[in-house]
Amino acid sequence: MRVASILSFTFREAVEDVEYQGYLIPKGWKVLPLFRNIHHSPDHFPCPDKFDPSRFEI
Repeated sequence: MRVASILSFTFREAVEDVEYQGYLIPKGWKVLPLFRNIHHSPDHFPCPDKFDPSRFEI
């Protein structure tokens, strides 16, 4: 789940050249997204540290 994932990160591979925030990530490079940082970002989740079961409703 989002609050405490068993994986904090996992490698991904760029399938094409990508420019992100002024940086070039060449095709084939490994990138390491930090899911905990994403999942606890107020930019993506209001009150990210609050348990809110309604977030999981479909």
